Amino acid sequence: MGHYDDCYAADDFEKMSASEKSSWIRRFEKAIKEKGSTHATFDDVGGWILREWADSHPEMKVIIGHRDLEVLTKEVHDKRCQDQQAANKRAADREKEYWRTITPEIALDYLEEELKADFGYLSGKAEKILIYLRKAISNEKAKKA
Repeated sequence: MGHYDDCYAADDFEKMSASEKSSWIRRFEKAIKEKGSTHATFDDVGGWILREWADSHPEMKVIIGHRDLEVLTKEVHDKRCQDQQAANKRAADREKEYWRTITPEIALDYLEEELKADFGYLSGKAEKILIYLRKAISNEKAKKA
């Protein structure tokens, strides 16, 4: 059995004997034991076999994509979640640091760019508000000097 469309793979899966499925399952179990996860696609029988196997192992975490699935141990899943949370925190910290160092003038320039990107132009009122804010910033700097 080679590479098929999903519907043919599903049909072939239904026709497979338990012994044919068991060789696939041994491969998946070996990969999970070694790496903590395994992957298969639904365009061959492997995806269908792995899905059936995962359904009978509720301790496993299953991530189903459009045409594939990945099965992970709880430990690997939890580690990925922790890694993602740490990456999100680092990104948030970088973002906070960036906004701590930004000047009001740069913030207004960004605001103007975002408004133009969102609407394609600046309304007369938006232009007047930006001019007013730039003057206020300039006046505030002059007072401090």
